[in-house]
Amino acid sequence: TYEATIEDPKVFTRPWKISMPLYRHMEKNARLMEYNCVQFVEELMYGHLRKQQLAKRWEEDLGETGGKLAFDVSRQR
Repeated sequence: TYEATIEDPKVFTRPWKISMPLYRHMEKNARLMEYNCVQFVEELMYGHLRKQQLAKRWEEDLGETGGKLAFDVSRQR
């Protein structure tokens, strides 16, 4: 289990804790993959679950080794 306490009196009124389980991958040649932050990744993965979709147009050309994925997103303010 990973645990951390966040203490920053300039930002928070009191300290707070986070706790989450960490799982070990027990396979012999397991590798830790790099995480890349991707803009709009939540919309790409879960946007279809919204009642009103934010993505209005999709354009895909991913090929076998990747490529481009473009879409229009509108947000209400």
